[in-house]
Amino acid sequence: MLTKKLIYALPLALVLGILLASCVPGSTLKPTEPTILELSKSYLELSSKRQQDLSQPLATVESNQPSIKAWAVNSEWIEVEAIGNGIYLKKLLENKSADKRNTTILVMAGEMMKTINVVQLGTDGFLEISESNYNLSASATKLLVSVKSNVEWDIDISEELEWIRVTKFRDFVEIQVLRNTTFKEREGHVYITANGTTPKEITIRQEAFNNGAVYNFPLLKKEITLHEILDYEDNQGSYRIRYVDTRLGEPLAIVWMDFLYSSPIYDQVSYYIVKESMTIHEIVLLSSKPQVLTSDEYIQALKDQGFELDIEPNKNVYKGVNKELGFEVTVDVQQLKQSSITFKPIS
Repeated sequence: MLTKKLIYALPLALVLGILLASCVPGSTLKPTEPTILELSKSYLELSSKRQQDLSQPLATVESNQPSIKAWAVNSEWIEVEAIGNGIYLKKLLENKSADKRNTTILVMAGEMMKTINVVQLGTDGFLEISESNYNLSASATKLLVSVKSNVEWDIDISEELEWIRVTKFRDFVEIQVLRNTTFKEREGHVYITANGTTPKEITIRQEAFNNGAVYNFPLLKKEITLHEILDYEDNQGSYRIRYVDTRLGEPLAIVWMDFLYSSPIYDQVSYYIVKESMTIHEIVLLSSKPQVLTSDEYIQALKDQGFELDIEPNKNVYKGVNKELGFEVTVDVQQLKQSSITFKPIS
């Protein structure tokens, strides 16, 4: 029984002995020291360049711990490492954007962690375009503008313009300008923008249909070529729909060309040409606007073309002559079908 009591008493005596020894003055046992971690910087601002001086630390570290670790959080453009008492760059990629980018460097010593906020500046952007002003005819046109920039760029239109359409591809802007079928000159603006640069403005001015003349007329020329007719009507905004020079396989003495007009007054114009002499036999305009053909404005337009008119009140037909051009005109106004305006050379 005595032996068993001694066995239980020995561990207790050992514990008490240790506790008493720790209370004795001059004991060699020391408490654990607190971790020290101090950084020389908590914020870094780096240039946009790819690689900088790797021999100099980004920040210095003061610590009582034998091991220090450092890394950049979720970043592919920068890598760092802790060497001795410094935080050094391993990799820094160029920032090709004009925008700044940010990350955080974590520094750990023992159980303590501190951070360094890092900002890499954007690049100094430049933006250039090949042309900034266009003065166009009323015809449909495609423009190709070259864009040079070291940063991402975009296109903006000052307002929703139905007659200007833009497409960006590679280093170019394609601008499609639709035909102007109005009687007013128009202007639109396209802007090329890029961060960190001044926007570039492209100004587009387009002439009015038929130079603003509401009541346009065909090419009144006695001796004429097919190319002259085609060029003239193309500039007027017309579309050729037919050219007839044979019938049942036999050549015709009088050939003709039909055009659709993009005019609000006329539907169609047809040129009838004497093939042998290449002279005009007659030119016929068709219109679905009888009220226009009898208006004072239309009659004045014919007079402005040099025609002396003979107009009888309440008549559906009126005529005129232009001796200088050598043509006569007959205006046949119909209410239930297309009206016609016929120009014939004076015999």
